[in-house]
Amino acid sequence: IAALRQLVVIIRKQTKHDLMQCILQCLLQCLQRLVQYFNFYAFCHVAIYGTNYIESARNSWSLLKRRGIDALINDDLTGFVILCGSLIGGIVCAIVGGIMGKIGTDAPHTYALMGFLVGFYLCLTILQTVTSCVITVFVCYAEDPHSLNVNHPAEYNKMERARANIGQIVEVEHETVETGPTV
Repeated sequence: IAALRQLVVIIRKQTKHDLMQCILQCLLQCLQRLVQYFNFYAFCHVAIYGTNYIESARNSWSLLKRRGIDALINDDLTGFVILCGSLIGGIVCAIVGGIMGKIGTDAPHTYALMGFLVGFYLCLTILQTVTSCVITVFVCYAEDPHSLNVNHPAEYNKMERARANIGQIVEVEHETVETGPTV
């Protein structure tokens, strides 16, 4: 969303068409509202607190933004790692399926394809629990960081260092934009 916001700013500077600017701004605001109401963190909030989905979506996203954890979420690479792990699982199953297909039939490609699809899907399903755990950690940390400090001080310190580093990066980028030379 931040990249789209920058794109709108660039387009606003380059074009004189007010209608195009208005449409892009409206679409960006709609997308921002959708993100606020349809996110994985809302499901986690529902599971933890038992509130309804809309209330949880509103509360969880505003809580994450207020605590500055939205920047950590943007740098979360869990989804990429899970995708890579699922691809590896699919490839291993494709190799096994191809070997089995070569031994028993004349269609090893069909067995390899089916092996890949089944392996990829099963690995993705199983590894999705890791993503759920990461989401839960983010929501619980945003709600009560002190509990993480009491129960898992090493992880708490890692989260605090990451938040501090991201805060410094954002400040440096913000200063560069504001104090940089104008063209």
